[in-house]
Amino acid sequence: MNVLYFYSFWLLIWSILFYLKILSIPPLYHFIIISIFFSIILYLKYNINNINILIIIIIFHISPLFFINFNKNMINNPYYLNEDIIMINILLPIIYIIFMKINNINIKDFYKKSYLIFNKGIIKFIKFLFN
Repeated sequence: MNVLYFYSFWLLIWSILFYLKILSIPPLYHFIIISIFFSIILYLKYNINNINILIIIIIFHISPLFFINFNKNMINNPYYLNEDIIMINILLPIIYIIFMKINNINIKDFYKKSYLIFNKGIIKFIKFLFN
C-alpha cells in the first residue's frame, strides 16, 4: 500500500487518533503547515499544472487541522508546547525517514513518481495509493 509512504498520511492518522482520544499528544500545527508547503513546492517543481490536483493536495493536507481543533487557548497553553510534545513531533519525521530507508524508498523519487501518476488522473492515482 503506497499510501503508507506519504508523510501527510501519517499526520492524518495521528490527527484522527488524537481526535478519538486514543493519543493524548496532537501533531503540532507547524508540522502540518510544513507538510502543506512541501507538497506545494513539489507540485510546482514537477510542473503538474493541474489546478484540480493542487486543490486535492491542499484539501488532503489541511484535513488533519479539522481533527485537532486548534484554538488560541490551546496554542498559548504552556502544556501544548512542552518539551515532550515538541520531541514527539520531531521524532515522527525521523521515524518516517527511517521507515522509508528500511523499505529502500528514495523519498524524493517516490514523491516525484506519485505526482506524475496523479497528473495522469485521479483513478490511476487511487490505484497507485492502494497497490
